[in-house]
Amino acid sequence: MDSPRAHLYSDAAGNAPAPPSLWRRIKQFYRNNKWYIFILSALLMFWLGCVGFYQLALDHPHLFEGQSRPSWTALMYASLSLFPIQSGLMADLKHTNLSLEVSRFGAPFVATFTAIEALALVFNEQIQAFRLRRIRDHVVLCGLGQKGYLMAKQFHQAGYRTLAIESDEGNAAIPLCRELGIYVLAGDATQRDTLRRAGAHRARYLIAFCGNDATNAEIAMHARDLVKRYASSPGAARQEGRVLTCILHIVSPQLSELLRERELKEASARFRLQIFNVFDSGARAMLNAFPAFEVEKEQESPHTHLIVIGAGRMGRSLIIQAVRGWYRRHKDSETGEAAAGAVVGGDDTTLKVTIIDREASHVYDLICLRYPKITRYCDLQALQMDVNSAEFQRATFLHNALKSRERVRVYICLRDDSLSLSAALSLYQHIRAIEQPLFVRMSQGAGLAQLLSGAERRDDAYDRLRVFELMENTCTLELLLNGTNEVIARAIYAVYRKGEEQRGRVLAPWERLSDSEKEPNRKAAIRMTATLDEMQYDVINLTDFDADSYTFSPEEIERMARKEHEGWMQEKLAEGWQWGEVRSDAKRRHNLLLEWEKLDDATREKNRRLVREWPATLAEAGMQLRKRAV
Repeated sequence: MDSPRAHLYSDAAGNAPAPPSLWRRIKQFYRNNKWYIFILSALLMFWLGCVGFYQLALDHPHLFEGQSRPSWTALMYASLSLFPIQSGLMADLKHTNLSLEVSRFGAPFVATFTAIEALALVFNEQIQAFRLRRIRDHVVLCGLGQKGYLMAKQFHQAGYRTLAIESDEGNAAIPLCRELGIYVLAGDATQRDTLRRAGAHRARYLIAFCGNDATNAEIAMHARDLVKRYASSPGAARQEGRVLTCILHIVSPQLSELLRERELKEASARFRLQIFNVFDSGARAMLNAFPAFEVEKEQESPHTHLIVIGAGRMGRSLIIQAVRGWYRRHKDSETGEAAAGAVVGGDDTTLKVTIIDREASHVYDLICLRYPKITRYCDLQALQMDVNSAEFQRATFLHNALKSRERVRVYICLRDDSLSLSAALSLYQHIRAIEQPLFVRMSQGAGLAQLLSGAERRDDAYDRLRVFELMENTCTLELLLNGTNEVIARAIYAVYRKGEEQRGRVLAPWERLSDSEKEPNRKAAIRMTATLDEMQYDVINLTDFDADSYTFSPEEIERMARKEHEGWMQEKLAEGWQWGEVRSDAKRRHNLLLEWEKLDDATREKNRRLVREWPATLAEAGMQLRKRAV
């Protein structure tokens, strides 16, 4: 059974940074094993002391009252006296031996370090409070549940200084985090004082992974207020350029969509909001791991049939993202109403999607209500049945699809792991003789999934059962940090890079840019939202798959291109840049810090081209434009 796993070390762009340095691995080993090291070192010094004193007694009998072979109790007492540096037996000796020399210096050293570590445990809170006052550009993670602990560990392993806030002092993840070297602050993250003690206003990321959506939203609002408060404080100059990115885990689809529309509106010079939904991200990751459409070395088939079993939050998201991916795959060759007509009943390409669920009809109505044009892009069907029913066990829907020679993809997205695996095994009986995989969503890779992955034979049908481990593949830095603002920033850079390449200038891809090089594109995404708001446009969640084809009027393009340039120029001037005939980043000189009318035609056209791509840029992030009624 195949099981795709996310890389252990991953940055925001999905790159695989270098593994930890040797020094960091040594420090980690010391943290995990320090008490074993102290005990073994103390026993070694004690044994060397006993051996050294025994050898010394052979040459100096007067040390032990004339005994050339002293008792073991006398040797043990003499060796123990080395630890507090209180042994008087060596006061008049001019010669010793190697064992005794190692022990007489090593024993006090071990005793001193053990005492320091013991004191550190006693005064742990005071020491941690002192360290937290000095911490900067770190990650604050609120909530050490299953997902929170996974993310804390990944941030730490990727090289971020990580601090976790947990209200339950009995949480089993707390000692695990402390063993890794992750700071843990006991307290309620919804309290501003707790966030202040965690240094949230000085952090790089604040991640809210508490179990309640309202709690996560409350944490974000307190963090925003904290940033605003310290931005106006006397020490705000030291915070210049620092941005807090607040990432909320929101489970409710309705609340998630509502907050996503506010992501860009909440963005400022010091605070940015991002929404993370494990089911939306999980559906996207599952489709990346197990593509719904033709992949390399696979025979092309114009008739694709997706069967989605389980239409909960992840199942619905998987359907929408698959249909949208199919539309984007074919929009270049087929456009407009002709393409829409060819999608459902044409001879060239057909996409069929079948929903199987106990409430399939209800889910069908919800999807059509949310995406009114979806039936133009696919043949959407609903089969209302229980996976435990005889009807499902017969799998007539699967046999009919296979007889039609359609390219079938079956995704099982049931909430219960045992039910998912049971449904997969029932269907697998019907695909023994053909090369058809089954894709199964499981909460974790452990447990039931490992029973099949440990099968000894690899030539049977079990190897066509593909398990997608939701937590391992979704709780990754790549997905968590790739919020709406980040996706839009990446798309803006892609437009800019393409234009520069046409002019003969080769730029590095997004993944190879440093964080400081990405930051101007993130600011451009914020300016875009502000400009669109001025032009009476709302940025809303994508419901129309061809929204990327929206076109502005020539007057709108000219006005927005001018506003984009003026906003960029104001930001540069505020950062201390000045006009210079030749651009110099080191000296903060830029040759384009000019009024719109003084720019050359090529530069003004570059801004217009950027504005023309805004609808497609937003669609890339799952958003679209809506003109306000005048």
